[in-house]
This record gives sequence, C-alpha cells and structure tokens, in this order.
Amino acid sequence: MLYFPHGKETTLNEIGEMLAHVVKHMATKDDVADLRRELKGDILTVQTQMNAIELQLRETRTEVRIGALEEKGLRRSPPLVSLPKPNRPGCDTQLLL
Repeated sequence: MLYFPHGKETTLNEIGEMLAHVVKHMATKDDVADLRRELKGDILTVQTQMNAIELQLRETRTEVRIGALEEKGLRRSPPLVSLPKPNRPGCDTQLLL
C-alpha cells in the first residue's frame, strides 16, 4: 500500500492498472514519425498556397498602381529627359530638357 501526499491510499494493483492504461494509450516512436511526416506534408501544402496568394497580391498591387497612373495620365506622358541620338551631325552631348 502506498500513501500519496493528498491522503489517498493506492494499492500496487491500482498503480499497475494506471501504468497499463498509460502504456496502452501512449504514442510510439512510429506514431510520432508518421505524424511528423503527415505534418511536413501539410506544412508544405500550406506554404505552396501562401506563395501563390502572395504572388496574386503582388500582381494585383501592380495592376492597381498601373490603373491609378493611367487614370492620372502619367503612364503615357513623354519622358522628362531626352538624350541626343549619337552620330547625328551638329549634335552635342548635352541633355535636352
């Protein structure tokens, strides 16, 4: 007979039954390895989905920015600085504004 601090008497048979219950329901190394493989596959699937979503968000942001620029008329405006064409007679190397 064993006595625990909380005052309950426990027999060796009861301890044996508790231990048998724990052993019966305890995960094995193989169970843990199977779970690890399954979780790795799930994590890979989620990561692939996240990458696709991030790509869609980047593309959408770009489309929104282009649309905003087109609305303002900035996308089709001429360049601010034009460079002289090389090999043209009488053309110096200064930038034309």
